[in-house]
Amino acid sequence: FNFYIPLIIVSAFIGVGVGLSMRQQTERQQLRNKGRQEVMIEIVTQELNKKSESLVAINKLTQILGANVSLELLISRILNFLHNLFNSQKTWLLFKNPKNNGLDLYSLNNEEIVWKWLSLPERKNWFYLSLFEAAHSLFLTEAQLEELKEQLFWSKETIRSLYAAPLFRGDQISGAVLLGEVKEPSAEELDTLQTMAGPIGISIERVQMYTELEENYFATIKALASSIEAKDRYTKGHSERVTRLALALGERMGLTQEELEELKYGGLLHDIGKIGIPEYILNKPYDLTTEELAEIKKHPLIGEEIISSVAFLQEIAPYIRSHHERCDGQGYPDGLKSTQLGLGVRILSVCDAFDAMSTDRPYRQAMSFENCKKELLLQAGAQFDLEVVNTLIKLLNKYPQLYSLSSMSKDKAPSSPTITLNSP
Repeated sequence: FNFYIPLIIVSAFIGVGVGLSMRQQTERQQLRNKGRQEVMIEIVTQELNKKSESLVAINKLTQILGANVSLELLISRILNFLHNLFNSQKTWLLFKNPKNNGLDLYSLNNEEIVWKWLSLPERKNWFYLSLFEAAHSLFLTEAQLEELKEQLFWSKETIRSLYAAPLFRGDQISGAVLLGEVKEPSAEELDTLQTMAGPIGISIERVQMYTELEENYFATIKALASSIEAKDRYTKGHSERVTRLALALGERMGLTQEELEELKYGGLLHDIGKIGIPEYILNKPYDLTTEELAEIKKHPLIGEEIISSVAFLQEIAPYIRSHHERCDGQGYPDGLKSTQLGLGVRILSVCDAFDAMSTDRPYRQAMSFENCKKELLLQAGAQFDLEVVNTLIKLLNKYPQLYSLSSMSKDKAPSSPTITLNSP
């Protein structure tokens, strides 16, 4: 109920005050409290949504960084992820290259990754000092960028805004994430990018180290292959040529990246067992005797024994042991048939034979391209896998330079259409 109180000044009546019951006061207070609670709930909900979106983004980035891929593919995925997350018109990854005292710059250009090498700017460059020594994030407006026009050493494009977050290698600054043409980031976005920059730097470092190890591994493999051919002047470059051709063929036939890696190393070392064969047999200019032929047929087993104590070469053992097997089971050393041989081994067998036919040997001159193809077709289904032979011939017809790399000077052999052996 309401109650009324007369308002009197001295002896004059001036009005009536209307009072509210305690119940009405309580209800109005509850309404006000409810309104404040709803506002607070809305604010908290928005904050939680932002946190949730940030966690989802970080989780997605974690999956990208955890994949076992090449450096180029990793960078491509990181750039696309950052571009989509922050809606940046320009997206770069910039990091120091300790090998050449420069900077590797990867940019996203129409969904394609572009790489270029940059010389390090002079230390008086303010932007360089801020980014690589002060170790803090930068957000630059159009006016600030105009003043720094000469210092933006990686790009001459017009950029109206830029956000840069440093990448770390250990406790040292190794590079930066650069987002151009972005709106000024919120505090949450700043935190998110700074949080992401840490694992991005670590992941790039991990892949760089792995790539370096792989390069050293590859150099060791090539050195072993060269040591084999040092005993046989007629087969100089044979293993590398066979591998180039086998990789082009393997890619055409759908081998996975892992299978191509095995084929590459298996191809380079398939004849390593010839180290144990006397040089006079390897270089004999006429037909081998029965005893000499039996001796040379031991090289697959010798090769397998050589690599048996090397843990990282175990995956390529089938290539070394079985590259002289035949599809009809008449090969050596085990008389395996086509169904018992992996596709990679069957590919290597055909490419090994093609290179042998198309290059000079102590006992005969190189066969012509047409005669090589005729011989492959003649033996297809017996010595060689029919599908592999047919695919190789189609490939050679389309890319005749693959034949020329066998018949030309061994040290000038070009790479295959899509595979370059000079990188791991």
